Amino acid sequence: MYKPFCRAIVSIFLGLAIAACGGGGGGDGNNMPAPPVLSNDASLSSIGVTGVTLDAPFNSSTLNYAATVDSATGSVEITAATTDARAIFTINGASNTSIPLAVGDNTISIVVTAENGTARSTYTITIMREAPQLAAIALFLNTYLMIANGTSTPTLTIMFFDVNGINIDESTLSYELYVNNAPYGTMEFTTQMAGDYDLKIVSGGIESTPVPVRAREQKSFPILTIPIVFHVVHFGEAIGVGPNVLSSEVDAVLSNLNEAFANQKGSSDPNAVDTAVRFRLASTAPDGSMMAEMGINRINGTAYDDGSPFMVEVAGDKLFGPNELWALMGEKFWDPRDYISFFVAPQNNGRGSAALPSMLSSNPLPGLTSYPTESEPYKEGFGALNLDTRIVKTQAAHEIGHVLGLLHPFNSGACGDGDYVDDTYNYILDYADNPGCSGNQGVKESTTIMDYVGAADTFTYSQRERIRLVLQYGIWMNHLPTSTK
Repeated sequence: MYKPFCRAIVSIFLGLAIAACGGGGGGDGNNMPAPPVLSNDASLSSIGVTGVTLDAPFNSSTLNYAATVDSATGSVEITAATTDARAIFTINGASNTSIPLAVGDNTISIVVTAENGTARSTYTITIMREAPQLAAIALFLNTYLMIANGTSTPTLTIMFFDVNGINIDESTLSYELYVNNAPYGTMEFTTQMAGDYDLKIVSGGIESTPVPVRAREQKSFPILTIPIVFHVVHFGEAIGVGPNVLSSEVDAVLSNLNEAFANQKGSSDPNAVDTAVRFRLASTAPDGSMMAEMGINRINGTAYDDGSPFMVEVAGDKLFGPNELWALMGEKFWDPRDYISFFVAPQNNGRGSAALPSMLSSNPLPGLTSYPTESEPYKEGFGALNLDTRIVKTQAAHEIGHVLGLLHPFNSGACGDGDYVDDTYNYILDYADNPGCSGNQGVKESTTIMDYVGAADTFTYSQRERIRLVLQYGIWMNHLPTSTK
């Protein structure tokens, strides 16, 4: 019998020792081990849908399963495990185990790839999500007032609920708008006929509670153009230096004013209107002479920067306090029957203010004082306004609004009468979230130029009504539209 042997060959010349071992059969010593055999097991040992019962118990050789879920189930979590720990799987082509569900049948494919990379199995779960059972509809409008002009429209917010009070995705339903109990045809309600309308949503025999909206008569007014004089108050600076602003800056303010009063600020409020009031630069001074600069009267106010009458104002600081400025205005205003006097001056509070008009007692307006007859203008009640030089352009329309009888829409501490206008957003000013008052009929957010927050791009239908009454029955103000100055 031939036994394995080891043989040592020593090379003295090279100083190397080489050992070779041989076995029976005389092998050459270079045999390699055979490559491992990779698994072709592409099966699952378990499969499931969290919280959902499949239509059959799991069996690794059963590839198709089904289940049904209610309409409130918007997604499911898939669980699975491979029989061979070296196999891998994907769910709908990805590794995510959370699967969203649409209404109806949803096919979920679990593809298992064996360790050898070629053997594959596909397990399929078909989950049918039931259609929601509509039980209730809620309709909300962003305004209860609109204008019968064919373009004004309220924004509709619609919510659908099932029997459990769970919100239903509107894309899964068909529904339509009804106006005064008749199908309207589109979801955007407009009209050219003034009147009261009831809007509701109908779907599959379920109706929302009707919501009323009033479309007010579309009115056209002749344009009233009012002369305005900008009293530019300075401290002796050259024109174009500091508060002694250039005429081009005055032109920019005038342009901004006319855009605001013409409803050209991009308002989306359905009650936004062109007030039909415009402003022009006065051309004639009170003495009848032509003005050196159209609509600009430059005043050196150094003498009025005197710190009086209260200590809150600092003499000679080249900033006007309210008392200093109103003292100047009381002496420098031009006849309010011929001009709106707009004082532009550097102020220590960086703000502005305006005098509200008074009304004839025969035609009072809430929020404004009234007198039985018109008297000569006096400084405590003239139609003038002022703005800090630094904010004159952005806030001019706001202060002019006051001169024309408009008020702020907010209240302090509690809801009150606000601005006496039904289509602006009245709210409580000093609450953190500015809650709206219950009597609001217009849009549920502030858009009016008469507010300090919000879009500030709108004069509304009812604000226009108030402005027109002031220009018709306001003391001294009723002369402005016919002024030739």
